Amino acid sequence: MIEITRVKYEHPVFFKVKKPDYILNIVSEYYGIRVKDVLSKGRTKHILRARRIARYLIREKFPQYSFEGIGEIFKVHHSSIMKSIDTFKLEIEKDADFKSEFEEIKQKLIL
Repeated sequence: MIEITRVKYEHPVFFKVKKPDYILNIVSEYYGIRVKDVLSKGRTKHILRARRIARYLIREKFPQYSFEGIGEIFKVHHSSIMKSIDTFKLEIEKDADFKSEFEEIKQKLIL
């Protein structure tokens, strides 16, 4: 006899990752990197930019995700998500190239 056990997940956010995954795929494709790189702790400029854009877009497009929920996706503390989004907002005001990259990525998103 085969016994099936149910696994209880502490964080229900993992049941809803399809749409945030779509954002991660579009952003990583734009920068020519893997989703794994966006979710990593890599510090190169294009990975940081991709990560900041992904975090911002997930927060913007899916307000039902708390900072804690987004932190779970990226495996970081919620305060890191908050700081990343604040940095994104400052960078987009100062850097025209970054702003145009962001606008191109936003155009690719069809949610």
